[in-house]
Amino acid sequence: MSIKSIFHSIDVLICALLLSTYSLTTLAYSSEHSCPESTFLDTTMPCTEIINLAIGDIHIIDQGEGPVIFLLHAGPGDIRDYKAVIPSLSQHYRVIAVAWPGYGVSPAVGLPEENNVLTIYNSFVQLFDELEISQATIIGNSIGGYVAARYAIEYPDKVRNLVLVSSAGFTPRNFITNLLSTIQGSQWSLTPAFFASIYIRNKTPLASEVIARAETIHSTKKVKATTRAVWRSITLPEVDLSKSAMSITQPTLLIYGKKDIIISNRLDGKVARKSMAHATKVILNTGHVSFAEAPDAFLEVVLPFLEN
Repeated sequence: MSIKSIFHSIDVLICALLLSTYSLTTLAYSSEHSCPESTFLDTTMPCTEIINLAIGDIHIIDQGEGPVIFLLHAGPGDIRDYKAVIPSLSQHYRVIAVAWPGYGVSPAVGLPEENNVLTIYNSFVQLFDELEISQATIIGNSIGGYVAARYAIEYPDKVRNLVLVSSAGFTPRNFITNLLSTIQGSQWSLTPAFFASIYIRNKTPLASEVIARAETIHSTKKVKATTRAVWRSITLPEVDLSKSAMSITQPTLLIYGKKDIIISNRLDGKVARKSMAHATKVILNTGHVSFAEAPDAFLEVVLPFLEN
């Protein structure tokens, strides 16, 4: 094992130890399925559309005209995580931001604990077909990155190019990473707010909003159950893209946060780059959600990539 691998393993182990000792706080959950601006979206992010799919209802924001770009968030997370970059992207593209089942306004599919990474992926497959889009660019963060990459593998003709931001699917499988997933998928998981404060390193106003949402809507009983189910499913064989991603031929931009202790450039980035040798990799001075922590720097690398 290399020195870099050892350091990253220590980071993950520390996080796992914190998980095993941190207590949980359960908040009341509102079952109302609506989109009031006072509780979910502000005036800069209008509640636009609920798409009815076979798998369940999915909330999207559909803004701008031109070639389609999907924005896929992490779990937990919601559409507002991309708030800082949607205005710039939508000046030249049709931007569709998607809220996964169990997050934001999108209701969970069945029981919250039954939702997982595969549920999220299947919802995106259905959404793409329902919107009758022939081809799109997909920008995905964390679990959203996994969905984007897997979709490009299984439906290559429908994907123009990829931007994978601290993408899941390329984490080396070992005792420590499996332990982290197991603990985060259990009743001993870190509270969403504390976990967000670990992986978000640049506390910009928007990044602070992400943490604030983690303290409120992502800390409800049902959303926490969904997030734990997602974590438990990360160790499934289908979530490991290290080999299947070799078939990806679309132009691909890999973005990693230099300060990200959850998805590491040193390990995850190395696996992804090996799987997709043609990909361009960029390191930003951020944590896990670079588009919220450093939106200008994010756009400076993404916009030229999309234009070229």
